Amino acid sequence: MSQADDTYLKQLQARYHKARRKEKSCILDEFVKTTGYHRKHATAVLNRRRERVSGPIRRPRRTRYGAGLAMPASGCGEVIALGAQGATPGKCQVVR
Repeated sequence: MSQADDTYLKQLQARYHKARRKEKSCILDEFVKTTGYHRKHATAVLNRRRERVSGPIRRPRRTRYGAGLAMPASGCGEVIALGAQGATPGKCQVVR
């Protein structure tokens, strides 16, 4: 976050706290347009309940299961193969 962004945020926070309800809505619209934040997050930032996000949020990738993945069945020693779409255990087929 640059120093200009930081001063802009502080000015908006000061305006937001002094404003009435209709003015707060206009300030919030302006802040959402300039930052791209969701309105709920923007209100939390303007109310100083959350810190401003400095970069993209990194989330872990989803696990992918291929058609060739096989898991041992519980207790019977057989191997069950998952379907092509990573089916749930109820949709598994027994491989013989």
